[in-house]
Amino acid sequence: MNTTWQSGLEYIQELDNGTLQMPTGSPPSEVRYSDSDSLNGNNTGSLETETRDSQILAEPGDDDAPVTPLTPAKRGHWFPKQAYSKLYFSFETNQPGPISYIIHLEIEQDQDSYPRYLTLSLDGEPFAENIWIDEDGYHTSTGTPVIYGVGEHTITITINYGAHAEKGWLLKHFWVYDLDGNPLDVTGQFTHKEGHCNLRYLVEMGPDTTLNLAIENGWETHTRICDIYVDDTFITSRTVPANLEIDLGDYIDSSVHELRLDIYWQGYTECGKKITILQVHHRGAFIELDYRSDHKPDDAFISYFESYYKCYSYHRVDIRVDESLAFSDTLHPPEISALHDNHFQHKKQYTQQAGNIDWLWCLFAHYIWESGGYYGGDSIVFPDQAWKDWCFWNWRDISSARRTVLMHEFGHYLGMPHYYDNTDCPCPDCCYAHRLDCIDSDPTYCVWHWQRGAYYESIWHDVCNSTSGWTRKGPGSGFEGYRTLQDSGTLHTKKDYLYCTQIAGTSSWKHGPLFVKELHTSVEIQDIRSLQAKMQLIDGNTMGDVIITLFDTNKERSIVFCLYDSWYGSVSRSYFDYSKAGDEHDNWYEGEHYGNFTATWLFGCNPESITFLTSELDDGTPKTHTHYSGNEFNPERKIKYIGIQFARARYYNYHGHLGRVLDLVIRYHFDRPGISPLVCAANDESDTVNMQSSPLSETDWKLHPSIDSDYFSSSSPFSLHIRSIMTLPQVSKWSHVNSNQNIQRTMH
Repeated sequence: MNTTWQSGLEYIQELDNGTLQMPTGSPPSEVRYSDSDSLNGNNTGSLETETRDSQILAEPGDDDAPVTPLTPAKRGHWFPKQAYSKLYFSFETNQPGPISYIIHLEIEQDQDSYPRYLTLSLDGEPFAENIWIDEDGYHTSTGTPVIYGVGEHTITITINYGAHAEKGWLLKHFWVYDLDGNPLDVTGQFTHKEGHCNLRYLVEMGPDTTLNLAIENGWETHTRICDIYVDDTFITSRTVPANLEIDLGDYIDSSVHELRLDIYWQGYTECGKKITILQVHHRGAFIELDYRSDHKPDDAFISYFESYYKCYSYHRVDIRVDESLAFSDTLHPPEISALHDNHFQHKKQYTQQAGNIDWLWCLFAHYIWESGGYYGGDSIVFPDQAWKDWCFWNWRDISSARRTVLMHEFGHYLGMPHYYDNTDCPCPDCCYAHRLDCIDSDPTYCVWHWQRGAYYESIWHDVCNSTSGWTRKGPGSGFEGYRTLQDSGTLHTKKDYLYCTQIAGTSSWKHGPLFVKELHTSVEIQDIRSLQAKMQLIDGNTMGDVIITLFDTNKERSIVFCLYDSWYGSVSRSYFDYSKAGDEHDNWYEGEHYGNFTATWLFGCNPESITFLTSELDDGTPKTHTHYSGNEFNPERKIKYIGIQFARARYYNYHGHLGRVLDLVIRYHFDRPGISPLVCAANDESDTVNMQSSPLSETDWKLHPSIDSDYFSSSSPFSLHIRSIMTLPQVSKWSHVNSNQNIQRTMH
């Protein structure tokens, strides 16, 4: 994509789609429910909550504010099981004051069944006391007392009483902002006072997952032991304080797991140790960087660029500095294409075990044809000498220019467009702001841009505490039931699960009602990062099935999770079934269980050259299964509905409230890296072109009829149709590392 940089530093227009997909999510609202809400096949009101389609659970600023780094709570951080259950976080003020700052918290009730009291303290002094929290949790921004001067301060979050249950309360988001909504530096987390100080986090993992962990002394100076676990499986033991990089292994792409740190002994004092880096990241992309001999990239640029994406997501972007090349002062498109073809060693390569992992080629040139940098296909070209010239005359640092421009162009690779109507982003800190004013040593993205990039994730989530939105579908509805469809049956909800009663007995072996919700939008199989379903059978001398199904746009079933008990509680089983469009399917059958049975299912898809469907079952002993690989299924098949079917066996006693659905989560993203929509290519009938191709000259592309031709100029060799743009945030010390350390950043 030819962007709006130019070696002459004049503003150049860029061809953009102009029809951007706006996010449809909204912040979560409060939910009130009766002890038993029921649904007899109709939408019974507005009890349903829509979880905001956002990895950023809380952004007090507008879309044009800098995006917040990953919260230290990750996807969730449990409070310790203690009477006064405390979490400590330090942050650094950035203004001399006096000024009050904003603390945003998202806290959810988990295993604790009672209301509690919440207290917030600043440097040990309470400023918000005895706040009542119950099943609705706490989702609020709170001002701090007035703070004078620049320096580090500590926020203590206390829940009283927290010793009733393990994992009683879950912190989902913590950050500190100034009054304009700009995120401050969160500099670390202190340990609480407990012999075995267990810190439990929910984190995203994937292929080649790495943990970067830095622990320093707080209020005690002894060397301690830190044991590290994933899903209660021991990984390694290390001594702290230390800066550590630990291989956690391979997992289903974007799957969520529990990370536990057990630091002991910490029973002498509060705040004994301080965690300054806690980053979990898996493979995201590789950049092979070639350069002219006098334009080798500096280490500070590489460190910042790699660190940024670990800081703001769970993805890792690795720059591999490769060859020093000899070529002319000013490159034109044919010369760039020749260099690409002759020197890009990883062209069209993917990391098979890691899903959609692309190799990009980046060239640091002297000057390039009438441009200050562009991205196209699998290539980024940066005219390093042009920017050295500009930095000399404008008293700027070349490393800052390299960071800002490369983040801007890599943002296009992730699917980020320019701002509305191809204007400058209104966020001055964003690398999509005015193309010269935004040159910064700490470039970042704004919320608007980050939400349009591939490392941002949309979430469909039903916590199963309401029947609202679930509609019963009978035999004439067109839906393909997994068991015989039947009109009888009433959907109910307790506090935290859905169940069904009043299924009439028939001569059919398995039969029952199907309750369906339509997703926000149709999602291709290859865009589903994960489907997670938590289901439960309680032993009660009953028989029948609990079934979760994803349906395509034709209402045919595709992904099926089934939990069933066929013989009055003597034994229960579970299995996963994937049905292609048509009759063919693959059934993965899991073994027998006795008594109560809770199963969490996870489904994932690899959309690249080694295509496969994978499922994982955790019923206490995690298991995985590959269903289809190669070209055995259609990854572009679109999913439009999710359904819950409860099935009864003939006239036998059915489960009723003992067959439960506890949680449903779908994570997806449309802008797969390297597959942004383009204008129609010459000799190509389709509207989109896979961007995993070589750079093309301007004559290789035809202007789409709907695009204003004024946007196209001879200075735009790569006129691409890009849907989304991203901007870079300021790097937080929480996620930052010293330049002399190895890769030490993470991202969600």
